[in-house]
Amino acid sequence: MPKNQVHCAISMKRTGKYYKKLHKWIDEGSDERGVDHRSERHHYSNELRKEVEQKFGGKEAVSEWLFHIALDNLDTYIINEWEHVGNTNNFFEFGFKENGFIYVNEDEIEEEDMDDE
Repeated sequence: MPKNQVHCAISMKRTGKYYKKLHKWIDEGSDERGVDHRSERHHYSNELRKEVEQKFGGKEAVSEWLFHIALDNLDTYIINEWEHVGNTNNFFEFGFKENGFIYVNEDEIEEEDMDDE
């Protein structure tokens, strides 16, 4: 699961705002409960959507909340994939096609092609 510092940096890049309070709220309880904290605010419901919209800045905040959840679940998928397949150099590229469908490209990156950072 990406750290909140990463979530905030992504929000800043996407929106020009860090949404630090939102990301902290989403992950509240993670120190004590680990991944089990996700049962609280890492799923979609109309109730949570309204709460995020009212507390954290409207529809843009809702998008950042959903993006946070998506990244956490993607991170879980990748870790599971590494354990399942044994491939530690997976490369995933996501985007949206003009017709609205999600574009996904999955590949493996060789060690010599990776940056040290």
